[in-house]
Amino acid sequence: MTSTHSCYDLLYSYHVSHSNYRKGATVMYEAAHRTGIEVAGDSSMDTVVHLCKQRDYYVASLCSLKLCRHDYQWLVRPDSSNKEDLEVLSYDEISKEYQLVSAKCQLLWKHPEASPEVARSHMSSQEMMSLLLQYGLFDVAFQLGRSLRLSLDTTYDNLATR
Repeated sequence: MTSTHSCYDLLYSYHVSHSNYRKGATVMYEAAHRTGIEVAGDSSMDTVVHLCKQRDYYVASLCSLKLCRHDYQWLVRPDSSNKEDLEVLSYDEISKEYQLVSAKCQLLWKHPEASPEVARSHMSSQEMMSLLLQYGLFDVAFQLGRSLRLSLDTTYDNLATR
């Protein structure tokens, strides 16, 4: 673990111990986002470790946001395309990001050889579903499809042809 991530953990602990859950959630979301950028895909074990760490950061962010009133379950961060603009992220949007990273972790634990494909940070949910089906992880594909409200037709077709 790098010192950068230790700083995130320290900041998160500070904010949560002072009952500032949204700031804690923001810190953990930023740590998850930064860890996602660092996923290099050099070796499958490093990718798995980074993705699992990213998943854990998303979980901490979501848990902290759940402790806030429903009206305040959102985060603000600089827009990735234009740093002068702000991007508002709802609890549901962060949860979708978590679901995708969690599916990537499950895929890599069972199939480390998928590392180069999975390491891409901007994989769409449809691409992830396709990859899960390609490697025969139907249960993970169903779970991801249901949580993201995707069409499960392809999943059923894939399952029926096996």
